[in-house]
Amino acid sequence: MIEDFNSYLDEIEDKKHQFIDSFFDALIILDNKDLLVKYLIKFYSETDNSFSSIIRAIKYVFLDEKSFSLFIQKLSENIDCFIPFLDSIQYKLIRVEDALLLVNEYKKQTIQSIEKILDFIFVENKFRYEHYKADFIKKISLYLTKQKEDFPVIFLRRLYKSSNKRMLQNRLNSFFSSLLNLSNIDKFVKEARKSPEDYFLNVIFTNCFKVNPSIYALRSNYITEYIAQPVEPEIIEPQIEIFKKELNTKVFEYPLNVFEYFIENSVNILNKISEADLNEFKCILRDNLKKGNHINNIVQIPKIDKLININDYRQVLLHYLPQSYNSDLIYNILKPLKNDEIKYLYNLFTRNEDDEFAMNISSFLDFIKRYNIYLALPYLKSILLESKKLDEYDQIEIVKTIAFLKEDKPYFIDLLSKISKTDQSNFWFTVNAILIYLKNEVAVMSLCEEVKNRKIEIKEKEPSFSPHAMARPISTEEAEMNDFHFVAPLIQLDDSRFLPYFVDLLKFSLVIVNEDSEKYSVYANYIDNFVFIYFERLKIEKSYQIISNIETEIAKFQTNAIQRYRLGIDKLKAIFIDYIESEKPITEYIKKYNDQKAKRYLTISSDATLNLLLEKAINVDLRRWIEIEGAYKMIQHYQVASGIQTTEDLMQKTISSQLENILLKSGIRNFDILREVEQLDGKRPDFLVKYGFIGPIMIEIKRSGNPQFSDDETKICEYKDKLVGYMLKAKSQFGYYVIFNDSNDLNFEEKLKKHKTAYEDVQIKVIGIDCMNICN
Repeated sequence: MIEDFNSYLDEIEDKKHQFIDSFFDALIILDNKDLLVKYLIKFYSETDNSFSSIIRAIKYVFLDEKSFSLFIQKLSENIDCFIPFLDSIQYKLIRVEDALLLVNEYKKQTIQSIEKILDFIFVENKFRYEHYKADFIKKISLYLTKQKEDFPVIFLRRLYKSSNKRMLQNRLNSFFSSLLNLSNIDKFVKEARKSPEDYFLNVIFTNCFKVNPSIYALRSNYITEYIAQPVEPEIIEPQIEIFKKELNTKVFEYPLNVFEYFIENSVNILNKISEADLNEFKCILRDNLKKGNHINNIVQIPKIDKLININDYRQVLLHYLPQSYNSDLIYNILKPLKNDEIKYLYNLFTRNEDDEFAMNISSFLDFIKRYNIYLALPYLKSILLESKKLDEYDQIEIVKTIAFLKEDKPYFIDLLSKISKTDQSNFWFTVNAILIYLKNEVAVMSLCEEVKNRKIEIKEKEPSFSPHAMARPISTEEAEMNDFHFVAPLIQLDDSRFLPYFVDLLKFSLVIVNEDSEKYSVYANYIDNFVFIYFERLKIEKSYQIISNIETEIAKFQTNAIQRYRLGIDKLKAIFIDYIESEKPITEYIKKYNDQKAKRYLTISSDATLNLLLEKAINVDLRRWIEIEGAYKMIQHYQVASGIQTTEDLMQKTISSQLENILLKSGIRNFDILREVEQLDGKRPDFLVKYGFIGPIMIEIKRSGNPQFSDDETKICEYKDKLVGYMLKAKSQFGYYVIFNDSNDLNFEEKLKKHKTAYEDVQIKVIGIDCMNICN
């Protein structure tokens, strides 16, 4: 029979690939391992395709030690088979461990096999260290290093020729650190010294020491010796030049490096890239989008809609969206989605219920919630219990989405009755939690019963200062004592209709403490804590009767029950009083706040802002008091018997007092207004005004009849120096010199002008108030 079958195989030799699946499956059924090995070797020597039947055949051969040895022997005789075999393994179609066993058989041809492996790793002088191949390449390389310790050196020589080594520098750090050890580090250092690109190798070499503990102790010796070598300073290529080289390779079958490098350095590249290179990059983008390649990387390119017309590829992106890990980016690029696009996506997600749909269920639910697709409810309800491809986690996410779309209490009540609390515990608790959120009394009662049924035994933890206390693992149950994850649905309730169930839990807490305090005191405290959290939430009903009912029910438990909960009840009363009594219209609080803020908290943050406040007090408020209310008439008509100084004293008693009153009304505190403070030289300015640590600012008041208010420039300068001295002694940054015209001095305006001119070069502002025009 075997001979006849062999003849048949020879007849269909040319059409073998058309029947490849049935061909190898037949060999497995016939249990002829010799033929399996023969045609597996033949297959790998002629094609680089992978078929599921091939993988089944390899696994079948690997089960038998004799067949496996034969396969290894034949594969070793034909080294060209190794590359397609590696391609099969890298996609995890068979175990990596099996590939490592294969490599072990190449001990007699180590150099040749290593070169073949390096041919697989480096394509077109480009290091194929993409994310999905990195783990495989690292494992193979680590195994080869164990077989031939100078493999890192051999690899390094190939890396010199790689055109994309800089772009993968961070990944190479990790790669080399896993290969280097005490046996090969010396050879690696010697090879690194021969590098034509010292800067690049030095960076990698240094980082290897940082992450590899076994060779870290040697770091200082090697690094010192390495850096001490006289090397030519390297001209580091700008990012744009590296990017241009990558573009000019014209190898667009693997443009992943181009995209990744552009994503990391887009700002610098776009600022310096030429129009021709930019157009070349756009062509690569369009070509890959058109073919549907590397979508996951393309959508990460910043402002991609500015580089190409994304509307030309909306359909491609929509088609890729269900399987994308970057769905948020795609939604953002395509926003807003049109109605027909939303419909297309919905049909794309729901076209079947196979493994692909189960894999994309989270993307589908995100899409439903993102666009609030209410019409999806019937479909979600139908697959929830009927689909055999969904696990419990998927069911939980689906039921949450249904609740998001519609708070359908009858549906969830019916659904809960169909779920097994034992076999689908997480799913049951999720549906029950939704019903508690919808304030279903049966669901509340069910969870309260579950709290009683759990009855977790946890002993009191020893104090942290105890010599026996130490770090230890914490169980899920113990963590729950602080997290309240299990009872979270109960805690969020704020309806007093459920008060009897929570009071009953307090009663249960007392029962288990009396039953065995050592075992259940922690769990009892846990129950007490979350029950009182619920009690606190009832304050929104603004009723003291709730507290009265709680006290009445607790008093029925035991004689000492009210004492156990006294502290909690007192705290509860304070919370209710604070909430109920303080409930007033928000406008009343705003008005109170504004009044207090205006009186107590001035917006003064510097000497400059205090200066503005004083200028308004003098130039507006004080002037208004004199000009409108005629306050100065009393001084004008007063008979002065003792000369000028007596009139000056009267001014201090009237004008100065009024200015102080104005400042107090403005919000300046009494102890911040200092009158006639004597300096170290015995001189005293009329006012020093400060605000906390801000200031002070000097204010000097004079009447026009005072001899110091003269048109003599010498006297003006002398008095100016005197005022500047006041400011220096008081450390005042600003000052005011206020002059009141209280006599029929026809030259008042002219004198005032001279004074203002003289004081322009100092921070003293001269203000004149003409009282005579008002008094007449």
